[in-house]
Amino acid sequence: MNEILCSICLNPDKCYSDYFKNIIASLAKKYNTFSFSPHLTIYGVIRAPQGEIEEAINYAFTDIQKFSVNTIKLNYSDQFTKTLYIQLSKNNKLITINKRLSQKLSKYLINSKEYDLNPHISLIYKHGMSANEKVKIISSFTLKKEFVFDACSIITAPKPLEKEEDVKNFKEVYTQSF
Repeated sequence: MNEILCSICLNPDKCYSDYFKNIIASLAKKYNTFSFSPHLTIYGVIRAPQGEIEEAINYAFTDIQKFSVNTIKLNYSDQFTKTLYIQLSKNNKLITINKRLSQKLSKYLINSKEYDLNPHISLIYKHGMSANEKVKIISSFTLKKEFVFDACSIITAPKPLEKEEDVKNFKEVYTQSF
């Protein structure tokens, strides 16, 4: 089986997914960049056979059901993949899922020996956005206290995310509800 370059992500349930899609689409339009599906990366970036990834997901989510994750704050950085994002707290479910995925997939990680779980949901990927503009956006938000996740997906890309146009190449190739 061919290997794919991907990340394993948690998807917010329908209510929260719609909430995020509206924010992401609005920011993408305003700042002339690409929209993407809301997600929390739980593991990656890896290059591995898709079948092994799916097996690892089945293992990692064996006893996991829909769960919530608390919000810490809305934040920004100079890192492209965290231009503007919602920082979420680590909880036992996230840690368990991440550890289980690591047990099965750590040999496939690229650029590192282990994945540092830093739960967040990006709202925009944009180079060259000023700190003042990011702060202005943050001040206009009323942040929800928690978000609910009910599915896991494999998101592929032809290469690691570096430029705004790379976002349009994201492709969800597998989804599992839990």
